[in-house]
Order: sequence, then structure tokens, then C-alpha cells
Amino acid sequence: LDGHCTVEEWTSSDPRTPEMKLDPDTINLYDSIHWVVEPATKKDGCSYVELIASSEQAPHWFVSHWWGEPVKSFVACLRQHQLDRGGEWRWEGGERRCVASERFLYWVCAFAKNL
Repeated sequence: LDGHCTVEEWTSSDPRTPEMKLDPDTINLYDSIHWVVEPATKKDGCSYVELIASSEQAPHWFVSHWWGEPVKSFVACLRQHQLDRGGEWRWEGGERRCVASERFLYWVCAFAKNL
């Protein structure tokens, strides 16, 4: 999101504020769906996870959340969830980051459903 949002001058997908320029720190899932997921999956008529996963993935966790929260906050919550449950971590860019693991596969509706 960081590399595209500002350079491509993404604007809000909210019909009440269509001229509002989006910020990488505050972009929400509604806008991510509009700018990333729908364009990427439209041609193949598949879900985002089907597009990017190399094989079938049975989730370990179901995530329920508000699509209006910033994506960065959502990702931070998932990282913290992993750390709280014994996930491996490393320092990256001055931040404590989780290492991707097969133990932490999440079902997130926005990425699992066909839009």
C-alpha cells in the first residue's frame, strides 16, 4: 500500500468523500478492496487469497474486524496476536516483527471471498 497509495494518488472509495486523498497510514480495508483486491481479482473471478497463495491453506484463526480501521492497525493486531502466542520475531527497521509461520494462518473475509 505504501508504494502505491501516494504515488498513484489514491482517493477515498467512500461516496461521501470521493475527493479525499488517501494516506498510507490511515487507508482502510474498504479502500484497499477498491484499489487492490477488486482490480487484482476481477479478471479471474477469484478471491485475493486464491490469487496469491501457492497452495490451499487451512486457516488456524478466524478474524472478525471493522473494515473502517486502518490496514496498518489491523496488521499490527495480527502481529501482536502471533507474538502473544509464541510466534517467532526479529528486529526489522527498528521494529519487532513476526516471522511468517504456518502456525498462524488467518481467515480474513475481505481476502477470502469473491467480490
